Parts: sequence; structure tokens; C-alpha cells
Amino acid sequence: MIANNKKRTRKLYNFKQFDNIFLGSSAFTTLKVFKSKKQLTRYFNLNSFDLSSVESLTYSIQSNKNSCLDLIKDCEVISLNNTKVFIKLDTYINTLILYSFIKNLHRELKKDLILTTNVKNDVWTRVKGSLNLDTNTLSHRLDLNFIDLYSWLYFHNNSLTNFISFLARRSQINSVLRKIYFDTIKGFQNVLDYLEWNLDNNKINQDVISGLFFRNNELISFYKGIDYDSYLIPHCEYTKNNFPLFYSGGYTNYNDLFINRNFCRLSVAGSRRYSTSINYYYADNGNTNIFGQYISSKETVVFNNDEKTKNDFPSINLQSNNNMLRDYSFKIASELPFAFMPYEKKNKDNLLYLGLEIECNRSARCPTKIIQLLEEDILSGTSCAKHDGSLGHRGLELNIVPMTLDYAKQTDYYFNFEKRVKDYLNSYRDIRTGIHIHIPRKLFTNYQIGQLVQFVNMIGNYDYICAVGGRVLNDTDNNYAETRSQYSIQYFNKRRYDLQRASALNVTLENTLEFRIFKGNLSAKTIYRYMEFVHGLATYVKSNSCNSKTNFNDFIEWIGNNCADYPILNEFNKKFNNTLNRTLRPIESFELTYKRRFKNISFNIPKLKLAKPLRLKRVRAVPIRYS
Repeated sequence: MIANNKKRTRKLYNFKQFDNIFLGSSAFTTLKVFKSKKQLTRYFNLNSFDLSSVESLTYSIQSNKNSCLDLIKDCEVISLNNTKVFIKLDTYINTLILYSFIKNLHRELKKDLILTTNVKNDVWTRVKGSLNLDTNTLSHRLDLNFIDLYSWLYFHNNSLTNFISFLARRSQINSVLRKIYFDTIKGFQNVLDYLEWNLDNNKINQDVISGLFFRNNELISFYKGIDYDSYLIPHCEYTKNNFPLFYSGGYTNYNDLFINRNFCRLSVAGSRRYSTSINYYYADNGNTNIFGQYISSKETVVFNNDEKTKNDFPSINLQSNNNMLRDYSFKIASELPFAFMPYEKKNKDNLLYLGLEIECNRSARCPTKIIQLLEEDILSGTSCAKHDGSLGHRGLELNIVPMTLDYAKQTDYYFNFEKRVKDYLNSYRDIRTGIHIHIPRKLFTNYQIGQLVQFVNMIGNYDYICAVGGRVLNDTDNNYAETRSQYSIQYFNKRRYDLQRASALNVTLENTLEFRIFKGNLSAKTIYRYMEFVHGLATYVKSNSCNSKTNFNDFIEWIGNNCADYPILNEFNKKFNNTLNRTLRPIESFELTYKRRFKNISFNIPKLKLAKPLRLKRVRAVPIRYS
């Protein structure tokens, strides 16, 4: 007879075969019931909490009877088989994960030889405080009660934010903590894989930042529809902050990454009534400007400092202001992307942008929703309407996004604008209205700025400047665009900080130079004349054609030599000098001009739109399920 020397082993129950995750037999059965029933909530027998001892269950229920009334039925006479406990699947799963993480962390920190004692004690203290644990120091035996942890998460679900915030920050610099937590998350993923369970069937998904699970209406998409290999993975691997992502499924399913909306406070920008952007910080060491951002064009959230994604998928943070005027201090240049043509993209940071402020009044025929109509339809996300106290209750100021002259002309921007608003708005008839044009200050040296100041303020140029701008600058009622003959290049170089904001050329702003000489007008041809003058004068100065003795006749001659770029201003100059060629045709569109200029090459004209409001599902009452 041959002896059988094979060592007999105890049967390994399927709920004990998973590494880094702690499961009891009844807890494992509870998960299987949820999977088969495809439910989100349900009443179970108290033995679903078999990770806590009977004594711990009894003590917790009796000592917290008032708070347990909404959670447990028949808590007067406690019985494992008769007492019912209300279980929310997402809270139950998160309790299993955090319970296992705490036990793993306690075990690993005690035997770890890499971290210093102070670091280990600090990590343990922060975890205890974030999860409301009653355990002692690392040197003591771990006293952890599963039902207490579940009850705390059930009634204080929003408090998870503190724990996740700590975990995300500290994991950037503590690889031991990161590995322990990630191994725990992977351990529960192994449970899901074993059960062949798609939690989406229970209307639950995983938050990519924390690795925990939440109801679908508590989540929003994360990098959805964006190539992860080109954007997300390089950003997470190479960014100086080394963001941890605890998504347990890896980067294979491009449609199932989500982030908890409690970590992403999304709101309307540009209004005093709301705060802006997302209020969840990952960086430590005081770097508090790193957070997620909602990309409207892709309807998903990305890391705020992921410049590559934001540049390739430009998003406008500006959302509808519900037909109300925005505050006067609202800065359009920080909320809307600048407008330029595709062929200008290579040099987009150094282009000569023109940002217009158009003061106007609402007419008697103006519709009640004119502000929303202007921002979301007529000017299609390229403008905002602001308060202007100098115009009265019917007045408003349109701030146009900084755009290149080519963009303004090739898109027929102001011709289309005039056609849409001529019956609703007026500007020229009100002596208080004006148009201000801003250009980037960084493109000019101090000497060149002095040349601009001198040209606008020279006595010999006064009549020409008034004619171009359409109003008398030094009249008795004009205190917002004055010219002063002493403002020469030498004066600017010595006393540039003495110049006033209400000068014809305002040089007191940090980032822009503001031309204030223009009369309010909604005529497209007049607005293009204003733009051509500013663009032409700026280019004239930058091309070194201007000197300390330059007057308007030299400038007019230069415009004539470049009349293809400045046709409307050239026509005006000829009128001013009484040499107008009567064969000139009126300009009503630039479309044909640009088609000829670029030999009928078609361009994709950039379409700028206001961000779509993020509509989150309402959280409804959770239906109670009985077993």
C-alpha cells in the first residue's frame, strides 16, 4: 500500500482568498446579493457586519441608539438574525475599503524601516482624525469596529473630503502610504473581478482620485473623450506634483473615469453671487492654485494645471449670467480666449490684439432678454455686457474679447454685429458714450509708448485726432479723453507715472494701453476705422517709421502706402485731405477681399461659445429595500 504523504490543507473560503482586503463570510454574501438584485440600498440581517464581534455590535447599537434609529430596525432586542440594518451599497463598499486600509496601514507602519518615527506617527494621527477613529498610537493594539466606521460614513459622508484631501496631498511625497492605499484599492478590485460584477448596473462608479465608490449622480466625468495616452498619463507621470490616481481599473476604459462632484465645486464665473472654478486642492506646500477645471467643450473635468489639454481643447469659463449685467470689475481677458485666425496661431502670444469697450444704450424696441441675446447669440461667446454707471439705467458696456484685426475683418465681425443690433441699441446719439480700444503693453518699449503718447497729444495733430475719433477731445464737457501738448516723449520718459487715466491715451494700466479718443458708434465702418487707426499707429511706431518729429501727414502717407491693410482709414484720410477718389466703392464686407488675398484658401473660422452650464442630476431620496 502506497502511503499518501501529501499534506492536507484547510479549505480556502472564497472570501479569504483576496490580498489586502478583509471580508467576512456574511459580508461577502451581502455583496453577492447586491450584485444579483442590482440594487443600491437594501435591509439586511445584522450579521452582514460580521467583521465586528457580537459584543462590538451590541455595544455600538446600545450606546448610539438615537443615531441608529434611522439605520437599524428592532434595536431594542438585538439579534444577528432578526435585527435589520439599512445598507447603502456605496457606503458599505467604502467601509470595507477603508476598514482594510486602516488595518493594512497599522500593520505596515509598525514594521516599516524606511519612514521616520515622526512621519509614521503623523500619518497615523491624520488618518485617525480624518476617519474619526478611537484607536490609540501605533504601539498599541488596533481596536477597530466595522459597524462604527460604517455608521460614521453613513451619517458624515461629506467628511470623506478631509480624508481624500489628505491622502491625495500626502501620497505625492509618501510612496509607502500610496502603495498601502493603492494595494487596498486593487484588493477590492480583485473582489469585483472574481464576482464578475459591473457596479454600473447598481448605478455606482469609482472616483478616480480617491478610488472610493459613489452613486452616479455624485460623479462627473474625468478626461472623458480625451486621449489618455497623450494627455492624462504624461501629465500624471511628469508633472512636478506627481498626482496620484487611485483608479483601480487602469487606463484601459476611456469612458469610465469619474470624479466626485463634492471635490469639484463648479459654478458660474464672472458674477459676485458665485465663486469660481473647482475647490479641491491636491498640492501641498502652499501651492493652492492647482485644482480641477471643467472643460465645457468636452463636458468633462481635467487637471487645472494640465496646460496641454486646455490649449488643445480650449474651454470658456464664462457661463450665462441669466440676462443680468456683469460687474464693472469683471475682466473679460481672463475669462474668454483671445480670437485669432488659424494662420496666426504660431505667433499667438505676440500678436497685436485689439480689445474694444463699446458704450451704448438700449432702445425702446429692445427685447427684455437683450443681454442674454448679446452674449449667447449675437456675439456668440466673444463678448460680455457690463454695468457702466456713467450711462444711466438703460446703458451697458460691451466688452469684446481681444482679437486680431484679421479675425475682426475676415469674420465680418462688426458688419454682422451692426446688422443684428441696429434696431435694439444706440450709441452715437448719446454724448456720454465712447469706444475704448486696448492693445497689449508688452509689445512696446517705453520709448515707443512715449511716441504713441506724443502723437496723440501733439498740437499739430489735434484736428486729425479729433476727426478720426469723431469727437472734440478738449471740449468743456469732456473730462475723460483729454490731450495735453506737454505730453512729449521726454515728458513721458521722466514723468510717466504722472499721466492721468482720463488722458486720450491711458498708459496707467498694467497690461494694456488704452485709446480713449473715440466717440460711441455702432456703425461697422466707423468701428473698423477706429481699429485700423489704432492698429496702423501701433504698427507705424513698431516699424521704426515714427520719430520725435512725426506729425499726422507722415502717418497719412504711410497709411496710403499700406492701403491694402487699412482701406477704410485710407479712404477717411483722403476725405480729411480733400483728395478722395470718388471711384472708391463703399466697403460692406471684407469676405471677398480676404478670399482674393489668400487665393480662395478656406479657413476654419474659430467658433467661440459660452460654456454650457453643468447640469448635475438631483439627488433623490433613497428607496428602502426589504429583504
